Amino acid sequence: MIRFEGIWKSFGAKPILRDVGFHIERGETRVIVGQSGQGKSVTLKLICALLWPDRGAVTVGGHVLRRGDREALAYVRRSVDMLFQFGALFDSLTIRENVGFVLYERSGLPRDEIDARVAECLEMVNLAGIEDHMPADLSGGMKKRVGLARALIGRPEILLYDEPTSGLDPVTADLINDLILETRSRFGVTSVVVTHDMASAYKVGDRISMLADGQLITTGTPDEIRATSDGRVRQFIEGRAQGPLTAGAVAEG
Repeated sequence: MIRFEGIWKSFGAKPILRDVGFHIERGETRVIVGQSGQGKSVTLKLICALLWPDRGAVTVGGHVLRRGDREALAYVRRSVDMLFQFGALFDSLTIRENVGFVLYERSGLPRDEIDARVAECLEMVNLAGIEDHMPADLSGGMKKRVGLARALIGRPEILLYDEPTSGLDPVTADLINDLILETRSRFGVTSVVVTHDMASAYKVGDRISMLADGQLITTGTPDEIRATSDGRVRQFIEGRAQGPLTAGAVAEG
């Protein structure tokens, strides 16, 4: 469903991704972990064609993404959606208008039909009846669930999650994890989850990949990642300050 082949991406003189390659099967949930600044969010932006690689090929749903390829871009805009890290709701719009935004603007469907789909998606994320509230009325966890409802309303084939549990208490974070699992089970979507939260990664991921120094250093099932002997991976999943990931920084200090 998603394939990266020899992907290089830099910003100015700073390399972010260096010869990264992987493939994600249809219906799979792939979790991407790694320290901040290692290219995880850049990877999501390449999948949804918000960024373009300097070298290599990104294929999504059988379409190789190239600048100016209207058919490929139309597929991505129609079939890929994202849950942003902080929800990215429009502050001046009601929850109804936020969730139904794309359909109100572009679908041509009758308003009552869109309203019904908004209500259905809010019920999926356990937020029935809040259509007339404003984003300012909601907690952080509720905003993320509204963001997920908005992502679901277009019935995407691929869902991208950017730090879906960050900033949430453990109970609310686990509720988001359950919603990710339920979304995959109910709709068969292919999911890519970027996270620092290893409890979340182990729970929702079919496979987990780790980025370090701009490269994909490992991919495995949750059990394989737990059992890894790679020192860089062990340092990250155990949350230790000392180890090969930080050896250079310590030496420079």
